[in-house]
Amino acid sequence: MRDRQKQLLSRIKPSENDYLRKLAGVGFVDIAQIDAVINEVVADRMRLARQILDGAKSIGLASDMAQRKTVSACYYSQYHAARAVVLFVDRVDRDDHEKLPNHMDKIFPRTTIGGSLSTMLDRRRCVDYDPYLSTFDLAAESAGMVAQTEAFLQPIEAFLRAAGVAT
Repeated sequence: MRDRQKQLLSRIKPSENDYLRKLAGVGFVDIAQIDAVINEVVADRMRLARQILDGAKSIGLASDMAQRKTVSACYYSQYHAARAVVLFVDRVDRDDHEKLPNHMDKIFPRTTIGGSLSTMLDRRRCVDYDPYLSTFDLAAESAGMVAQTEAFLQPIEAFLRAAGVAT
């Protein structure tokens, strides 16, 4: 039952969240229970982000394909962490790769976190779709991606922990 609840709330849309809040306002549903499940989803998504980063660390950088996989995995680690914190703040799943950085900038103003996510999206697209990689040096950039992703996750985890979400 709980897994099904988490599955449903993990993809909650703005209109669905609004409707749930209206139902709670008239006592039809318990919003505290819904928020508790959303917080579990946030924690689960952060664990997924960490697992993806751990996988990126284990890939190594010995070949062109390993470097490509590392860049892609680092992006998806950041992407899931961003979705987690946005879900926590907005109570809505924001999964649009292009728009997610703007949501991050609203949560973490005066930082470069949204720009970092945008840059990683560009890099991920290059490694996944460009056979020539003419826009950047794959070996040099992939070597720093794991550390960059670690630095991206840390303030998100600290923010969520401070709000009482186990990460």
